[in-house]
Amino acid sequence: PEDLLVCLKDSRSVVEALLDNLPQMFGKTQVTDSCLGPALKAAFTVTKHIGGKMLVFQATLPTLGDGALKPRENYRLMGTKDEVQLLNPQMMWYKETAVEISRSQISVDLFLFPYTYIDSAALAELPKITAGTLRTYAGFDPVRDGPTFEADLTRRLTQTTAFEAVMRIRCTRGMRISNFYGNFYIRGTDLLALPNCNSDSVFAFDIVHDEQNTTSSVVTVQSALLYTSSQGERRIRVLTQALPITSLMSEMVAGVDTEAMCNLLAKQALNVALKSGLETARTRLQQTCIDIIRTVKGGDQRMGYVPQQQTQSEDKDIPENLQLLPLYTMALIKNVAFRGGTDIHPDERVQAMQLLANMWVSDSRYFMYPRMFSIHNMDAMAGQPSEKDVDDEDSSVYAGRHCICLPKVVNLSVDRLSSEGIYLLDNGLEMYMWVGRSVDVGVMNCLFGVEKFEGVDMSKIKLLTSGNDHASRLNAIINALRDDTSITPKITIIQEGDQNLEQRFFWFLVEDRASFQGGTYNYLEFMQLVNRQGMGGPPGMPPGGIPPGAPAGGAMIQGQGMPPPGRMPPPPGAPSGPPPGRMGMAPPPAGNYGMPPPPGPPPGGMGMAPPPGPPPGGMGMAPPPGASMGGMGIHPPPGPPKAAGMPPAPSRNMPPPPGPPSNMAPPPGPPNNMAPPPGGMMPPPPAPTSGPRSNPPPPPTLGSSHPPPPGRPMPAPPGSGGGGYMASPPPGRQLSSGGNMPPPPQGGYGGYGSPPGAPPPPPRYSGNPPHGQFNAPPPGPPPQHAYQGR
Repeated sequence: PEDLLVCLKDSRSVVEALLDNLPQMFGKTQVTDSCLGPALKAAFTVTKHIGGKMLVFQATLPTLGDGALKPRENYRLMGTKDEVQLLNPQMMWYKETAVEISRSQISVDLFLFPYTYIDSAALAELPKITAGTLRTYAGFDPVRDGPTFEADLTRRLTQTTAFEAVMRIRCTRGMRISNFYGNFYIRGTDLLALPNCNSDSVFAFDIVHDEQNTTSSVVTVQSALLYTSSQGERRIRVLTQALPITSLMSEMVAGVDTEAMCNLLAKQALNVALKSGLETARTRLQQTCIDIIRTVKGGDQRMGYVPQQQTQSEDKDIPENLQLLPLYTMALIKNVAFRGGTDIHPDERVQAMQLLANMWVSDSRYFMYPRMFSIHNMDAMAGQPSEKDVDDEDSSVYAGRHCICLPKVVNLSVDRLSSEGIYLLDNGLEMYMWVGRSVDVGVMNCLFGVEKFEGVDMSKIKLLTSGNDHASRLNAIINALRDDTSITPKITIIQEGDQNLEQRFFWFLVEDRASFQGGTYNYLEFMQLVNRQGMGGPPGMPPGGIPPGAPAGGAMIQGQGMPPPGRMPPPPGAPSGPPPGRMGMAPPPAGNYGMPPPPGPPPGGMGMAPPPGPPPGGMGMAPPPGASMGGMGIHPPPGPPKAAGMPPAPSRNMPPPPGPPSNMAPPPGPPNNMAPPPGGMMPPPPAPTSGPRSNPPPPPTLGSSHPPPPGRPMPAPPGSGGGGYMASPPPGRQLSSGGNMPPPPQGGYGGYGSPPGAPPPPPRYSGNPPHGQFNAPPPGPPPQHAYQGR
């Protein structure tokens, strides 16, 4: 079989002729079945004696031979605790094949082009175990997706690569490495097998105490990568990092990089989601954020294994380098990888999980909290090279090798959209351009070459890149945002009122409410939750809080009152004052799993009175004391079984039980073998009465890491209209009674239909998606597991 391999330099013309003829060779075939398994075996047999890289291109569900998969797309599982079944492989053939491929030093890069369900969860085992990459182009269109695919493929083929690599990480005695995150195969207990390794490879790990006492003054972490270069040289690269040890909380907190910490928390939550479900992962993210804020507000206490006497949390501000932690946590909960609901296709969620699991810190910054630029009113310098020297701290104001000035950034809220405006949203991977229906005719002609979109085929609309000053500057901005990756961005143009595409666009407006459990907070309400529970969680907290008297990471510290005005840091990147041309917002239709919306507008500022008492069993419910605190291989015990279709007990108007006095420890929680108390999803509390709004603090500075927004004055998010899925859209937009998130259409993948001339899709799940998903009560009390970190 090795005779089938040829040197590209000697046989380039033959290879190019084959590639040119492939479309004509199979252009008239009527066969819709696919035999991916035998093709993998053949390619493996040819290359196993030499190793290298295998690029796999797949457009349909494999249905023949080894590795044949059965359609298991089931909309009834989406948005429920059983959705995790769709995110894990049903058969182990691809995992076992990937292990065999990895042992022969072959890496698999998988490119998927689905028009219908393709079971990415099973196929993703190939790149996950062989240290490869997964790229999905749903509803592939050569005009729209071709440039991005070409840039991705070129990068995979031409970037510098280390072959036949293995990596080991070790640390100072008294500490140990407990978990690894990324794409690799573990040999033994701590040796990572990496058939290919390149500059895009990202690996993370947890370090925990192995002994109570550490004699050294520093903790040293060292990684060693042994690999073969493309010239055949065997090399070793060693990286060593020494971290000083401290017993003071303030010193440790001062060294925290929020963006790096959120990147690691996201990778940990991905493992939890695949083992215990998305709801448990969201709960862990929220509870971890609350635990961190509670700890840093507890004062400069000495840390160690000696039990410390619990004292009342001090009424302190969140440290400057952690001020964006609540915002990033809330954004992660609403990210495609974790968000609830029935509108995210399983294949799309698997792709998002793979991307997040292999993202570097600077890349995940905007994937967690995207940037939204105001394009219609760019100032004269936007899109022009900077006239002064730019350092790394200005990376949020300038972009690219030529230091192109960026337009002003606005908050990720529907309240910031104007029907007279054009907005460009960038999440680091793809871009969305939202165009209002009342945009100035001159701006429309400059950017799109038409006066308006009404009556125009949107598939033929293209963004102009030259011909006038406005188009040239916008093109310079778009190219500057992708200079570091050299990947041509995919830009989706969305017309105001296009419900199919606007639904996806609204996913990224993370400062608004969303209609799934754990996502019903807007930014203001989430900050209230974090600040209140960060001071001990007194009675009367917002929904999702820890009930009074319940243990949360040990004995609960009793605090009191709301934080003073101005305690909430502003979300990144918004100009001062109300948004120009703000759209009128009508009360949204009833949503939130059939529960009534909160009466009146949401809170308008941190100086307002706290909301009334909560329903028990919110998202922040603490687990039993015996719940897991560390390794990803152990997850909290499951909660009580859920009765499908049963609404939660009506407990909204029941007063919470009184908490213990401040000088007494809370009553003990349930034993380890008991499930956590039941609790259902409830709507946000009634809005408090109005109160004064204080001036927000300036944008926080994160030391060596930079927050995503430009460093400009920014207000707190508007206090009226929750936005998101539960807020009304701009004037003229129609909503169904169930909100803006219908289940994916039956006839296509992720909102895309089959292209003209495409072969008929393989048999699909015959059941119809549930109707009224977002107006139905949740299927019973979800398991309430919260992460208890030290």
